Parts: sequence; structure tokens; C-alpha cells
Amino acid sequence: MPLLKWCRNTGSASLFIGVVAMPVQAAETVDFRATIVPGTCEIKLDQEVLYLGSVQTSSLLSGAVAASNTFSLEVQNCSGTAPSSQKPVIQVTGNGDGNDGKWLFRDADSDAQGVGVLLTQNMNTVSHGDKLQFQGIVPPATGAAMAFSAGVSCIDSGGCNPTTGKLIARVTFNFLYD
Repeated sequence: MPLLKWCRNTGSASLFIGVVAMPVQAAETVDFRATIVPGTCEIKLDQEVLYLGSVQTSSLLSGAVAASNTFSLEVQNCSGTAPSSQKPVIQVTGNGDGNDGKWLFRDADSDAQGVGVLLTQNMNTVSHGDKLQFQGIVPPATGAAMAFSAGVSCIDSGGCNPTTGKLIARVTFNFLYD
């Protein structure tokens, strides 16, 4: 208390604050995450829109394909590799109707009823979800091509009775390993 008495007698005040610095320990953790994927390739269609023209209803006989046209899909600029147990494929997807063992691609915004687009590759009908393999090229490191044919066909449920209007079919081709 002598300091307090001295401060009262002299009319001055002082405050002493003592701080002891203690080291603070902190830690940060970083999580590293990655997805390891097989190689991939670019795919390119030689036509983004395939016009099948105007089709007369009289040419749409049961089982017939009218206004057939061809296009090709190229696989190029491949990088990386796939696991040895998997093969490169092109998966085909699109809305449509399965009928009499064939899939006809057509979208809901089509006006024409009773018809769709029949897609074939190597004379085989292509359906939604099909995975098409490359012939003799695994993997297609230097590129490969697939030829397709598309035409208008009748949905034969209850006979071939198409209505007139526009027909729209959107088909997606995806490169993947399966």
C-alpha cells in the first residue's frame, strides 16, 4: 500500500497493468479431394440438324421408313486411358416410343402423331439407352467414326394412322467407358 499512499499524497495516479503473453496454439486442416476419371474423347456430328423434309402420309406404310438420310459421328482428340475391363462406347438417349421391337425417337413438342424417327447404325435399330461399341478400335486414340441413318417411320400400334404436322426428335450421343 505504500504506492497508494504516495499517489494520494502527491496527487498523481498511475495504473500498472501486467500482461503475460502465452503462445496460442491453433491448427487448420485442409481436405484434398479429387475424382479420378478415365480418359475421354471429343465427339462431333457432321450435322447438328438433320432435315428429313416433307413426308406424305401415304408413304408411311406399316414398317416402312421414309425420307431416310445419313449422318456420321466422329470421335477425336482422345486423352487418357480406360480401365482394362472397360471399352469405349457411344450411349444414345432420347425421348420416344418403343414399338414392335423398334424405338422411334420423338419429342412431346411434335405436332404429328403416330410417327417417329427410326435411327439405325450398321443396319441395326438404335434405341434409347443403347451403348454402341467401336468396331475393332479400342481405344479410338487416333479417332474413329460411326455412320448412322435416320428416317421417318410409323408407330404401328393399332395400325399406321399418322396425323400431319411437325415431327421433332432430339437425340443425345455421349462418349463413355462401359
